[in-house]
Amino acid sequence: MSFNSGAYVLDSDILQLIKLQQSWTPFTPSWGASSAPTLGNGTIAGEFVVSGKLIISRIRLDWGSTTSGGSGSWSFGISNAGAVLSTTGQSLGLITMRDNSAASHFLAGAVSNTTTTVEGRCHGNNVADATKPFTWAVGDFLAYTIIGELN
Repeated sequence: MSFNSGAYVLDSDILQLIKLQQSWTPFTPSWGASSAPTLGNGTIAGEFVVSGKLIISRIRLDWGSTTSGGSGSWSFGISNAGAVLSTTGQSLGLITMRDNSAASHFLAGAVSNTTTTVEGRCHGNNVADATKPFTWAVGDFLAYTIIGELN
């Protein structure tokens, strides 16, 4: 399977990737901001699969009682294998954020802010951080799945 630069990924392409039965590679995603967040007793885990120039990556961050979001917009690594996206500023998927105390889910676009990281673009020009789209607390989580073209 090959992809041309600027081509759209179709459902049939994704199905072909799934049929290849590629193995998911687990990784510990980077999590950054202008003032570094600390995981504390929270958990963060990810996995990705690459086929040709296509990467599918997913992560989950579970907030613990000693987790701190730092300050500034959050960004998350797409893999630990040196994967480099072909472009920045692309919408690559969705980020789901769960405010457990309010029993609410929030969706954001997973946008490539560098060629190796994504950020959650919420409504307007807001980017997910320690207080957006809500103030994070124990039991809250963030999860994303992205599909991108590698360089």
